[in-house]
Amino acid sequence: MNCDGRLAEFLPAFFKGGIFLKLLKAVDSILEKMSDLSAWVSGAALFTIAALTFVDVFCRYFLRSSITGTQEIVQFAMVFVVYFSLPYSTRIRAHVRVDALTSIMGERIRFIVLGIVTIACVFVSVNISIQTFKNAGTIIASGTVSPILKVGYAPFYYVISIMNILLSMEFIADGIKYFKQAAGVSPEKEDDISQNNRKGEKI
Repeated sequence: MNCDGRLAEFLPAFFKGGIFLKLLKAVDSILEKMSDLSAWVSGAALFTIAALTFVDVFCRYFLRSSITGTQEIVQFAMVFVVYFSLPYSTRIRAHVRVDALTSIMGERIRFIVLGIVTIACVFVSVNISIQTFKNAGTIIASGTVSPILKVGYAPFYYVISIMNILLSMEFIADGIKYFKQAAGVSPEKEDDISQNNRKGEKI
């Protein structure tokens, strides 16, 4: 029995278990709500940036005055725009990807490779979370604040750290979904896809 055949037997048995499937759905439902909420926070922060910039420009050109610390507020808000949007972007698979290699693979192998790559991203995001958390402690110890508004940087580092944990959980959930999709590919469908890929290469 070849490697693909062993995977065809193991994956369905593992991912179609009743207890595992119920647990996966429950956790995924919680993650979905958290990611949806984080997306709303990101959108609100983006709207705040746009509104603040508009008002600041209006005041500067028509009232000969400007809002103090606008640039710093925009920079702080960008933390929320970027890091609160990442979990939701991961959930809907909106990240930019290059599929030059995976497009020529069989569907089961492609899902397995994507699952492995997605799970590997967990280590990156967890490392970022840990290092950012450590940096927040260093910043608190040094008492570093923004030059104009005198706002401490540490809370924003903690936000980045926490959101990377949520991102890691989304990576894990997405990786499992890829493996689950691989488990649902039948050998007949796999053969059809492989033949179609070979025909496409000849054309």
